Amino acid sequence: MEQLREFGLLTATVATTLATYLLFSSFFPVVVQRLKKSKFFYLKGLHTFTFAQLHFRMNELKRILATVAMLIALSAGAISGGFAFLNNANPFTEEMNVYDVKVYDMSQEEKDLLAVIPFTDETTYRFKLDNNHIYFSATELNNDPPLIRSEIDYTLVHPKKMDEKADLELNDWGQQTLTDEWESAISTISPSVFLLTKIVPKSEFDRLPLTTHSMYLGKTDEFKKHKNTWAEIDQIQQKRYEEFGEDNYYYSSKYSMYQEYLGTASGTFFMGFFLGTAFLMMMASILMFKILSGAHQDIHRYESLRKIGVTHRTLSASVAKELGIVFLFPGILGIVHVLVGMNLFSFILIDPYYKLWVSILLFLAIYVLYYLITVSMYRKIVLPKT
Repeated sequence: MEQLREFGLLTATVATTLATYLLFSSFFPVVVQRLKKSKFFYLKGLHTFTFAQLHFRMNELKRILATVAMLIALSAGAISGGFAFLNNANPFTEEMNVYDVKVYDMSQEEKDLLAVIPFTDETTYRFKLDNNHIYFSATELNNDPPLIRSEIDYTLVHPKKMDEKADLELNDWGQQTLTDEWESAISTISPSVFLLTKIVPKSEFDRLPLTTHSMYLGKTDEFKKHKNTWAEIDQIQQKRYEEFGEDNYYYSSKYSMYQEYLGTASGTFFMGFFLGTAFLMMMASILMFKILSGAHQDIHRYESLRKIGVTHRTLSASVAKELGIVFLFPGILGIVHVLVGMNLFSFILIDPYYKLWVSILLFLAIYVLYYLITVSMYRKIVLPKT
């Protein structure tokens, strides 16, 4: 899926649906025939009658069973996908933002808010601003480089120290050509994406006749635990960033990105859970009513067995086995579709299998309930009264 991506989703949609219908048309009738060839199993009790009924029913219901299997996959997959998107909010923001909080020109109020948080990594950088540029001291950056995420293995690393002579030279457009690592580092600590960055020697930085500002960066191991603090910091920073003016103003933080993604994911989760549950109930209802609609044709068969001395209990067990196999085949195939198919979303979800057990348990609960209802109603129709 890392190579196929969107094309893989399209291919799987067509191929899996087609193969599911072919499977019920060709493979499962063969399975029933092979079971009938086992004399020890086939000639035991009412298995001869049960498998004759099953063979007839499989030919009648093969398209319905394939549809049920696909609906199981869609429903359980939709619920699992909703959980996975909801869970994806935190690792997504972790991947996009190395530091949990960035504070521009920290005030005493913000110091008090952050004082109680146990940071695992924190640092402060100085910079100066004019109308077009942000100035940083090369020496200060080299002495304490910020954390960045590696583009190779996504681990946290520090950029290699820059050569203050070679790396600070201007190109033909009058801009500094920095390495990818330092481009990422500067974007992390810069307060504005609209102003050009200039890294200068410390002596030149100190001589600039501009006001010195600061950017505090802090990282913790428990981002979600301190969401209330991040929200308060965001409110203060929002007002402070407005001093850049409408043309140069854009404020984004890890917390705001997390909230934005969480809002989208919550909607996806609700839709997935609602549609998944609806698909599950629709799927089980289709199978139940299809079986019951042909039940009246089987009444005379069970009456004949009762007349030759087959007990009510044995007939009842035969019904349970027959319908159990009918429900079992699409149930197994639907779950296999989900277990394998959730990997289709691995290129957009960090953990596509997050809480998959919830959707499987929900499916089993609804499926077993409909099976028991179907068996009970079927028995009332076909079994002779004792």
